[in-house]
Amino acid sequence: MVTKTDLAREWLPRYTGMPIDKFGDYVLLTNFENYFIRFVTNFDCEVYGGGRPM
Repeated sequence: MVTKTDLAREWLPRYTGMPIDKFGDYVLLTNFENYFIRFVTNFDCEVYGGGRPM
């Protein structure tokens, strides 16, 4: 049986372009680009997967 963790390990790299070992404890998912840009600006984060579905 495929678990939610198995699905995440398969899907996250595919949709974000970021290797699974680069992910931390938390993932921010949003469909609002403005929220994403504000988060990245406030926390000085690296951006992976620009132009991808997630």
